[in-house]
Formats: sequence, structure tokens, C-alpha cells
Amino acid sequence: MGRAARFPGRRVCKNDLPAAGAAAGRSGEILVNLLERISLGLGRLAGQIYRLPQAIIQRTELRRLRAEHDVLEAERLDRIRNPHKYHCR
Repeated sequence: MGRAARFPGRRVCKNDLPAAGAAAGRSGEILVNLLERISLGLGRLAGQIYRLPQAIIQRTELRRLRAEHDVLEAERLDRIRNPHKYHCR
């Protein structure tokens, strides 16, 4: 029993093929699968590189909004803790 039979869903290695004829016939298929995986990986990488500037802008905007919120929250807490400072406002 080969490894592929023991572990379903796992890729088949050249060593697991039962006969040399099967290995020769499958080498083209293995090469095509390898090239397909490489091209899909490069496509994903290109997509991430394309979206990188937008992600940086979003993080910067989020950081700015969070800083503004922190200032307002600090003032709100100060008003609660020290109401005498804000009596006339």
C-alpha cells in the first residue's frame, strides 16, 4: 500500500507510483500541476502587491481616526472626573 492510499487527499509522489510506465506518463501532468500552482501563487502575490498601497492608506486613516477618538475620550473622562473645570462651558 503506497502513501497516497494511506493518506487520502495527499499529492502523489513519483516514488508512490506502481510502475515506471505510469511515472513517465504522469510526469507531464505533474509538470503542468506545478506550473499551475506557481502561476496561481504569482497571481496572488501580484494581487497583494497591487492592494498594498490601499492597505497602507487605510491603516494610516484608521490610526488618525483612533488618535482623534482618544483625544475626545480623554476630554470626556476629564469632564466627568473634574466637573468644576468645565462649569461655565
